[in-house]
Amino acid sequence: MKILVVAETLDDGIDPVSLELITAARTVAETSDEVVAIAFAETSSTPAESLGSADRLICVEGANTDTLTPEAIQSHVLEILERETPDLVLVAYSAMGLDLASWLAARAEMGLTAYVNALEHEGGKIVARSQLYGGKMLARTELALPNVLSVTPGNFPEAPRTAAEKVEAFEPKPLENCHIQLKSLQSPELEGVNLTTSDRILCIGRGISDENGVEQARQLATLLSADLAGSRPVVDGGLLEKRRQVGKSGQKVKPKLYIALGVSGAPEHLEGMAGSEKIVAVNTDPDAPIFNVAHYSVNCDLFDFMQALGDRLEESPAETG
Repeated sequence: MKILVVAETLDDGIDPVSLELITAARTVAETSDEVVAIAFAETSSTPAESLGSADRLICVEGANTDTLTPEAIQSHVLEILERETPDLVLVAYSAMGLDLASWLAARAEMGLTAYVNALEHEGGKIVARSQLYGGKMLARTELALPNVLSVTPGNFPEAPRTAAEKVEAFEPKPLENCHIQLKSLQSPELEGVNLTTSDRILCIGRGISDENGVEQARQLATLLSADLAGSRPVVDGGLLEKRRQVGKSGQKVKPKLYIALGVSGAPEHLEGMAGSEKIVAVNTDPDAPIFNVAHYSVNCDLFDFMQALGDRLEESPAETG
């Protein structure tokens, strides 16, 4: 069996989700199987020094990686797929993956399995487990090969960053009649708090309800020496600034301590914080998906929790050290 992993690059190297995809591939790969990674980069670039956990690395050269559009990525990956004929193709459930997975499955006439958070062998078959409807429903899928898997970030550990021994340069065919042209990239300015460097984060979800709840959470964050963050519903509701949003459309964080208050744990949120060192989740719903990734789970009212923890910290402030 051959498994193709589509890596994602960043300005300073590769997105950690690329290493998670390699681990996911290894979960179901047998000794004789081959895991092949695709990176949109030159053979001498950082990805070649980081994706050695794959058996082989294909670097797409000749493409301007700074201005790649979804249309270009789709065309280049399909060209490689037609040559490699893999049994499985793994892409991240990300902005790029959303554009790629379904299109690739349709064009290559492959199956598609989305929101994957676990892979395993079961009864001679490869089984994928997915979270649907914001994590409220768990699906078990026996994969029919060939298949494209859209893997939710944060569910597999990162593979070791090692230099690739087998690196192959691939120059794609020139694109003709492109409908989309990327003129420039503009990144938002994150003034003030930078959650990506925070050691402690207190994140509030939909359960916080109003500004009074936000103020109570802000006071608790101060006692904890933590940065205050929010899930998308909180930010969309105007209770916190966009720069404090954690998740797929916000920031990806990996603090030493992540406390989630009233956060349900939709896949889009887990993508941004599942790699945290210690996760404490507080929710009144015992089936909240956030409990699946939490190291400590508290099934109670978040306001009762904040009051009790705040009182304890005020009595013994040294405990926050």
